[in-house]
Amino acid sequence: MLALKLEFHNLSKTGMKYLSISNKFKNFYYLAISIILLILITIIVFKNFESEKFDTQTKIFNNFLVKLGFSINHIDIHGTKYLSNTKIHNVFENYKAVSIFTVDLNRIHKEISKYNWIKSVHLKRVMPNKIKVSLIENEPIAIWQNKKGNNILTKEGVLISDYNFNVFKNKLPIIKGENIDQNIIEILDILKTNKSMANEIWSLSYINMRRWDLHFKQGLVIRLPSKNPTEAWKLAAKLNQKYNILNLGLTEIDLRNSKQILGKINFDKGLIINRKSS
Repeated sequence: MLALKLEFHNLSKTGMKYLSISNKFKNFYYLAISIILLILITIIVFKNFESEKFDTQTKIFNNFLVKLGFSINHIDIHGTKYLSNTKIHNVFENYKAVSIFTVDLNRIHKEISKYNWIKSVHLKRVMPNKIKVSLIENEPIAIWQNKKGNNILTKEGVLISDYNFNVFKNKLPIIKGENIDQNIIEILDILKTNKSMANEIWSLSYINMRRWDLHFKQGLVIRLPSKNPTEAWKLAAKLNQKYNILNLGLTEIDLRNSKQILGKINFDKGLIINRKSS
């Protein structure tokens, strides 16, 4: 059984004229509207015949409902953080003359879903003239620099190029290398075990599609091994806690060999030359 619940409020002036009926005829009016809507739904169900007769009848009922005030006048958007609401409103520009009952929500769903930021979208009719749009966006995790330029890489593996990268300049790490989208989640999960130290990383390089080099804001590069990078990262965190390695003037710490730690320091060449000449 199909149950229809209608709330007649905030209608257009034209719609109010139709609704200005004495109490004596209100029940008849609501019954008539319900019958019309049921007929309309039946037409839509059988519209697969694609005959001119069905198309004409659908347009007549659609125009009638629009005049009653059941046009799409309000778009209520929830969940956008990175995608502009303007792009969502632009999708609905083509549906201004369509009633809230006859509008094809499946088609609108597909049009909104084409934006790379969108992970999922839910559309709901709110009587008499509103569409509620609830969105979940993909989660940005890094800026991927490659030969084709810069792309925002999301946790879901989606690449986004049409965005202002300055927004993420100090929020997301820069990553370099091939096939990163298949391996970035693992290394980021490892780094999260020490967030304070991970926040000092400005870029990550995926070397020979096997292992990672971590580039810190202080100028230090920590080279992680291809096997068991988790333990190497834990060791780096311990060294920083004990010796403050990020601020020792080191240029490199090589942790690829689990049996030894190799480090390089940044010497002032000018100072060395002066000492030799003195």
